[in-house]
Order: sequence, then C-alpha cells, then structure tokens
Amino acid sequence: PADALPATDTADVLTGSSEELLDRAREAMNARHYTAPEGDNALAYFRAVLAQEPDSDEAREGLLRIGALLDERLQAELAQRRLGDAAGTLVQLKVIRPGDPGLARIEVSLAEAQIAAAIDVGNVERASQLLRQASQLGTLPEPSAAHWRDEISRRQGDARSQQLAQLVSLRIHEGKLVEPATDSAKAYLAQLRRVPSDPKGLANAATAELQQALLLRISEAAAQSNSDELDRWLAEARALGVSPARVSSAMRAAPPA
Repeated sequence: PADALPATDTADVLTGSSEELLDRAREAMNARHYTAPEGDNALAYFRAVLAQEPDSDEAREGLLRIGALLDERLQAELAQRRLGDAAGTLVQLKVIRPGDPGLARIEVSLAEAQIAAAIDVGNVERASQLLRQASQLGTLPEPSAAHWRDEISRRQGDARSQQLAQLVSLRIHEGKLVEPATDSAKAYLAQLRRVPSDPKGLANAATAELQQALLLRISEAAAQSNSDELDRWLAEARALGVSPARVSSAMRAAPPA
C-alpha cells in the first residue's frame, strides 16, 4: 500500500507554527495518512512539531500511536514474507524509536532474510548488493556478514560452473573440441576445472563428455588412416587423461575405410 512507503526526514523542511503543524497532523491521522504521502503525513508533522516543541505531549502521543500501528504492520509483513515492505516499515519505526534494541535485532534478522531470499531464487547479484548495503550500514555483525560472503561466493562459483559446463557441451556439439584456443570445449573445461568448488561434479561430467568426443575423433581418424589427425587426437586424449585401454578400444572399433 502507498502508506507503506519509507519515511524521509522532512521534519526540518515543514513550515508553520506548532499549532498549525498539529492541525495538519490531526487531519493526516483522520485520513490515515500515517507515513505517506511524503511530506504530507502524520509522522512528518508530529516530528516537525517536536523539532519546535520537544515537550509537546500531543506530538509524542501521536508518534506512539503511529509506532504501534507500524509495529502491527511490520509483524504482518514479516509473517507474509513481504520483506521489501517490511524493510520500509522498519525504516519508519527507527525514525520514531531511534536506538531501539528490539528494532536493531529485527533489522539483523530482516537483512539476513532478504539475502537468503535473493540467494534462494538464484539472484546472487541482488544478494551481494544487499550484503554490501548491510555491511556499509553496520547492520550485520561480522560473523553473520562473513557467513553470507562465503555463501554468496559459493553460489557464484556454482553459477559459473553451470555456465562453463554448458559451454563445454555446446562447443562439443558444434565440433569445436580444441579450437579456437579460447572458445573451445577444451578451453572452457580448463576454466571449469579451476572453479574452487564443484559440489555437483560438473567438471568430471564435462571431462567425460569431452573424452568421449575425442575418442570418436580417434576412431574416425583411424578409419580414414589419417595419421596426422590420429596423432593429434591421440595427444589430446592422453592430455585429458583417457586411458590407453579406451584409446585402443576406439581404434579397434574404427570401421574399415
């Protein structure tokens, strides 16, 4: 809802006497414009009153009422996993209750929930952005920040592994086993093998796929008695760890020219 927009610090730009500001605050409360629209809401007016009269009981009571409403809103948003809305509501509550330790704990939990949600849907870039923001603001304690840095790094490695494994398969199907030097199945497999973590065994699967493709080339070269091509593919197969037994089997399986 529009009323869930983050509050901005407009208390210092609203003009009028404290009584005029209180009148506007009352009107905003009656219209349920608690925190929006920006610059014309009860929260902004009550804060502007307090900037002029720090002891205004009505303004203080108004902020308490808005705070109670925002507390209910925040709990509902968290329960419904509306994390973006919850973040906006939390900003508003911090304006009303700066330094509240309860809000600080919620802020930590919310930051971690937002990062986890981004990771769960595969949006690692968004997770990285959220972590950077939380780190810059000092929201997350260092152990938590370190945990999410490691998790994001792992997910980035997984995504890179998937991408490289797909490129290996694509280049094999295109017949680009070892050339071009920087855009071949061999080149992408080398990169895949350098990815630090490979929990799904993508490098092993891609290696087996390229080995099989090389064995087929060996069989074809042997069938055509093309010694140059045969030597070339034999060297590539050995470099990739194809066993002598499999090489011999491929050559025996070559159909007669």
